[in-house]
Amino acid sequence: MCPSELESQNAELRRIQAELQASRNRYFRLYDLAPTGYLTMDRNMGILEVNMAGAEMLRCHRDDVIGRPIGDFIAQPDLPILSLHRNAILEHRGKATCELRLSVRNEISWIRLVSTPLLDSLGDIEAVYSAFMDISRPKVMEERLARFHRRDYAFADGAPDIIATLGRDLRFTYVNPAAEHHLSIPRESFPGKTPEEIGLPAVLCSAWAQALRTGKVQTLDFEYSFAGEPPRYFHASLIPDTPDPDA
Repeated sequence: MCPSELESQNAELRRIQAELQASRNRYFRLYDLAPTGYLTMDRNMGILEVNMAGAEMLRCHRDDVIGRPIGDFIAQPDLPILSLHRNAILEHRGKATCELRLSVRNEISWIRLVSTPLLDSLGDIEAVYSAFMDISRPKVMEERLARFHRRDYAFADGAPDIIATLGRDLRFTYVNPAAEHHLSIPRESFPGKTPEEIGLPAVLCSAWAQALRTGKVQTLDFEYSFAGEPPRYFHASLIPDTPDPDA
């Protein structure tokens, strides 16, 4: 082999090595430095690889995570959810998502686990790629909101005045017992229906839509006749669960 050919081969080898190093660097930036936790697991949910964010969320050194089942880090009551997650991957050979509580060193945090199987040429699962994100903050807010609503509904159930809530689609999600008493409409008739479908006055329906559209409190007086009785007069305050843009 002449010197020029040898030099050409060496140059090609250096180019390939540089490309491989660049590829490794890209992988490191995309995988290891990502803010999201990434795992590679076997079909039994044993951890084969974990990135730095994942190890940090599991509160362990990476070397202490490899080889352990992901279930070691999941709160005991949520292990059945993890089992269903695994079964969904094995049965459907597709992406699966669930929400779980991590339990590490007596600390609890919520994660959303999204897993996708890697299939071989025969369709068998070689590995499971998973991403998991900390959702503790929205979960805490969700629970606080649920407690707030439970407290509000407990108050509303005992209130003598009509109290109702509607979703953004202007369909009833809740009415208190006073609504049935004052309107002579069974309470179970309201959920999922619009005020128009219930037969409430057009002026009231319009005010509800205006409150949602503008984010402003609407107040009005109206009359309503039901069951052939003389009209009765009502005062309504419609309070949107959105900020007033002028406030």
